[in-house]
Amino acid sequence: MNNVIFYLQWISLTILERVVSELDHIDAAFVRCGFSDLHLGSVGLDRLKRTACIPQVVASIPSLPRLVPFLELTQHQEYLVTRIRGIFFHPEDQIRLVYRLAPS
Repeated sequence: MNNVIFYLQWISLTILERVVSELDHIDAAFVRCGFSDLHLGSVGLDRLKRTACIPQVVASIPSLPRLVPFLELTQHQEYLVTRIRGIFFHPEDQIRLVYRLAPS
């Protein structure tokens, strides 16, 4: 069980921290580019895909086209972004998940 907690913490620090940081960076870049109504996790995936194809946006936010396929894991990217942020900022959710998945 301790190994699982260790790996969840490792994933949080090595992967989720970078993903959350990139989500924040892209949201801030949307505002700088004049798209104050666009926020990852609160806009539909189709609009996000269309925005990622605009050359001016790609020039200002080059990581956006690389992030969109990651968000395509589900049509409910709003939920996905919320869960990523929630798990990263609330590690107790990770521990609860481990105990829920642990064999009795």
